Amino acid sequence: MTKSLAELAAAARPRNDDDWGTPRQVRAQNTFFAVVRGQISPRSFANLEAYCLKATTDEMIDAALVAVAKREMRDADQRLRAARRAGYVNDLDPQPGDWNPDKDI
Repeated sequence: MTKSLAELAAAARPRNDDDWGTPRQVRAQNTFFAVVRGQISPRSFANLEAYCLKATTDEMIDAALVAVAKREMRDADQRLRAARRAGYVNDLDPQPGDWNPDKDI
């Protein structure tokens, strides 16, 4: 059964102070970040890794979820631009660039 990224994130978070660093928690965290690595660019992942050096487990997971969301929004914006160029989208639809993923997320 395939788990969603949100389910993997929940499993990666320590359940309590005693759970932090346990084999279960470390395995879940490693699985989560392996999936994240496949969903964002190598540059974004390198930036995430640098941030994670000084972050708590919760902060690391939250930052990873934001990075994935930003990537998905950029991808959606690119698809909208391509559809507009191909004539599949009318002028009443939101225009690419109406939002800024770095500020609006």
